[in-house]
Amino acid sequence: MISDWDLTTVGSRDSRRMIAIIAFVIGLSWLAAAIAASNSIEAVLKNYALGWHPYAEGPWWIHLLAYSFIHQLPWYLLWNVVALWVLVRIARGCVNPVGFIRLYSLGAISSGLIYLLVSWQLHNTSPLIGGGGALMCMLGALAVMKPSRGVWGWVLFVLVMQASNYESGPTLALSMTSGLVAGFIYGAIARIVSPRVRRADLYW
Repeated sequence: MISDWDLTTVGSRDSRRMIAIIAFVIGLSWLAAAIAASNSIEAVLKNYALGWHPYAEGPWWIHLLAYSFIHQLPWYLLWNVVALWVLVRIARGCVNPVGFIRLYSLGAISSGLIYLLVSWQLHNTSPLIGGGGALMCMLGALAVMKPSRGVWGWVLFVLVMQASNYESGPTLALSMTSGLVAGFIYGAIARIVSPRVRRADLYW
């Protein structure tokens, strides 16, 4: 049975407030994980980072989502927080809270799966952390659902950056790009389900 929260209308005051709260919680969890990582990076990587690193422990499906909440470098955490804040301001008029969570999860999981696949092919054992893939999925979906020159400018910027980084880090570049593609697919399906995305309840 779908709860009342699931039926929140896209763009309504309650929906916008709930998405802001969810994003705030995500940001806080990023900060908490960064603090934990600074105190014991080995334990964090062992239990939550994604990849074929030999010291990984615990079920792989926990790593598949948990890695997106870990940020070790302060500048990387700051960049992702700023990007999350910008994307949330756009997303509040395009998806409801459940759609927002699905976008984050879809991006993290799709990026993670591609990272595992490419790493296996290239025998890469470096662990993956960070919410970049989840943010790329949000960006891709919003570029399709609410197209604007500003959003598509960021999409082109991201694609150029990943292309330039492919030679030095193909696993990471393909992982980030896969998150963007997953967002494109999500946004395209959303537009097919409801051409007027801003007023749709996107449950599929």
